[in-house]
Amino acid sequence: MAGAFTREAGFLSYYEICDMLKNSGSVTVYNTEQESPYTYIGNQWVGYDNPRSLNAKVSYVVSNSYAGWMTWCVDLDDFTGGHCGAGGYPLISEMNRGLPGSTVPTNSPTTASTTTPWAATTTTTPYTGPPTTSTTTALPPGATFCTGKPNGIYANPEECTSFIQCSNGQGGITPCTGGTYFNPANSVCDWPYNLSDERRRECGLAALN
Repeated sequence: MAGAFTREAGFLSYYEICDMLKNSGSVTVYNTEQESPYTYIGNQWVGYDNPRSLNAKVSYVVSNSYAGWMTWCVDLDDFTGGHCGAGGYPLISEMNRGLPGSTVPTNSPTTASTTTPWAATTTTTPYTGPPTTSTTTALPPGATFCTGKPNGIYANPEECTSFIQCSNGQGGITPCTGGTYFNPANSVCDWPYNLSDERRRECGLAALN
């Protein structure tokens, strides 16, 4: 089923999986052949990576002298540290620890509550093209857009080429990149031809039909 924050059936973020693990009815199995865990509750099943599995995979990359690896994507980690009980970005931090000579930054967020959670943060923009990065900026002081809204991603009513991510009543604006527009149908920055005709009209684009 769709997660409370990502709201897409068949897909969960790591912080949503951590919430799933807190359910007393959940069962977690670690597959030592695949070096990855999976968890199920009733007919709901999810496979994923956790710090243990990432430690094994990073060790494999390092021991075989591979050039590196790719992770997708940053904002699916427990970036606030409020769900998994391991501080901010537990997955990325674990990968960093596996790199020879690397250190994990000590200024990672450790609590879900902060006065300016989105100010000057760099995140991976969720869109359907090649990975890219953009800067999320905090909403202006006194802005009420996120007040009373569930945590999640919303269309920016002021423009189509960015989105607002709300967390604990506060929020930040992240621009779409590479000529993409925010698509509220799947909550990602998307190519114009994937937008509905209604969304295209909202954005001042010509309808396809």
